[in-house]
Amino acid sequence: MNQGLPVERVLVTGAGGFVGRYLLEALNRHYPGRKIVGTGLAPEGGPLVPLDVTDAAAVRRLIGGLRPDICIHLAAVASVDMSFQQARAVWDVNLEGTLNVAEAILELVPACRLVFASSGEVYGLSFADGEPASEQTLLTPANPYATTKAAADLALGEMALRGLRVIRLRLFNHTGPGQTEQYVLPRFAAQVARIAEGLQEPVIHTGALDRWRDFLDVRDVVDAYIAAVQAPEEGFYVNVCSGVARRVGDILDELMAVARVSAQVVQRVSEVRRTDMRCAVGSPQRAAVLLGWRPRIAWEETLSSLLTHWQQNAGRSR
Repeated sequence: MNQGLPVERVLVTGAGGFVGRYLLEALNRHYPGRKIVGTGLAPEGGPLVPLDVTDAAAVRRLIGGLRPDICIHLAAVASVDMSFQQARAVWDVNLEGTLNVAEAILELVPACRLVFASSGEVYGLSFADGEPASEQTLLTPANPYATTKAAADLALGEMALRGLRVIRLRLFNHTGPGQTEQYVLPRFAAQVARIAEGLQEPVIHTGALDRWRDFLDVRDVVDAYIAAVQAPEEGFYVNVCSGVARRVGDILDELMAVARVSAQVVQRVSEVRRTDMRCAVGSPQRAAVLLGWRPRIAWEETLSSLLTHWQQNAGRSR
């Protein structure tokens, strides 16, 4: 653990989301006795502090009152599909909300380190060259979600020149128990589990299967956030990825094989996005150098834990 950076108060925005729940647990484990505050769009009295990051005054009140040493900014609209349907709302949260947090930190608590959840989606059309994206790869986002993340990423890079102590993590696809069926692997695992339990006919509906993606376990992503908290310096950006391209259709086959399920696979053409890249994989080398981070969870364990979760929740409504 890095002892050079004092960590007494940590703020996690968007802590009610998929990654946030894992991250709060990890922070409390790494920093026992410290003040760990998570925010979310939650009712009064819940475990999270209610905060809408688009409300600049509310953000300033919270940050000015808490005066965190570390702020991990997860709050975002993370669905690519939703970004096509409600693009303006996604801009409000993903860009304006991020600027609200960063500006409050820079003005009120300039010693605070900001760790920002960017996205591997920012490389977009650059994946067409077939090479793993490095941090020097051109940002060419190909959907509204990715564009909002690229804009926020670049804005924070400029603010770093004015003294913002920021680390930008460009996170590639990640999954694990608790992720919703909005995302491809939980959607597969949920359908496989329901078929195994006789709760769904043996037909699996999918989007594009002939796609290669770079997947991580959510626990590895949390490790990257902890590494960013403990890093001796800030002011840089890194990919958080496995560096391994996995074919989406093959992952579905793996899940069916583990569950011993046979099913007809039906691809819905309407779910295939026109700007979808055939292969999107990143290079994790810079994260190893600057964060000392590498993925540690075996792929088989990731799939097993995801499938087990949905087998235990097979009757859950979609």
